[in-house]
Amino acid sequence: MDFMEKVYATDLYNEGKLVIVRGNGKRIEYTKIEQVTRHGKSLTISFLDGTSESVDLSEGDRVNGIDPREFGVNLDGCYLTSACVKTKNLPDNCEELTTLRNFRDTFVRTTKNGLADLEHYYSTAPKIVRSINRKSNSNEVFQNLYYTLVRPSVKLIHNNQYTEAYNLYKKIAVQLEKNYL
Repeated sequence: MDFMEKVYATDLYNEGKLVIVRGNGKRIEYTKIEQVTRHGKSLTISFLDGTSESVDLSEGDRVNGIDPREFGVNLDGCYLTSACVKTKNLPDNCEELTTLRNFRDTFVRTTKNGLADLEHYYSTAPKIVRSINRKSNSNEVFQNLYYTLVRPSVKLIHNNQYTEAYNLYKKIAVQLEKNYL
């Protein structure tokens, strides 16, 4: 049984609920769920009213009482989340990350190479985060990512410059791979 099969088998899911308890103890409850899908360390929750929401799982999180790591789900790292949460002390559902996740789900996934780029990101980002975390200047690196990638991308997205935002991400992703892999 894989992670999502285990989540689907819980009583909470059968009642139309999904409860995520964050590593810091914060409890988030979702109700009126139609479906939950997983992409890497992200869950997309589709609700009965036709809306959906993306949630990135982090180290220590439990979903309906289940630890995703017990099923091989890699929660090690997203450099975008690290740039926001670790260096700026923003919550995981901050405006920046919410905008970027929505962009990922509504634009990137629909582009010609979007799914391949996302799979590549999910396989390389944890390695990049681990490599940056080993550096004595890791906070500086993540802060630089916040100001050179996160903020400019969010601004581009808000200005409906989706292709430019995607190209900025790809340019910086290549630099990160070159520097940290």
